[in-house]
Amino acid sequence: MKFKKPHCSASTSNEAQREKDLLISKYGEFNADNSDVLVVLGGDGFMLQIIKDCMEINVPFFGLNYGSIGFLM
Repeated sequence: MKFKKPHCSASTSNEAQREKDLLISKYGEFNADNSDVLVVLGGDGFMLQIIKDCMEINVPFFGLNYGSIGFLM
């Protein structure tokens, strides 16, 4: 399956924010409710929080580690 409408969420780190801006410029910006994948850029805690907040949307998550430890991601 090719995803066409990603929603990007990023932690407050400069690196995560830069990557989010790059992904939005390449793929566009979509509301989480209208997306077909959630791209989460941040640490483990941020990833878990976004999953919890968006669980009812029922779309796949793709996490990229931009935290300091990376235990889960």
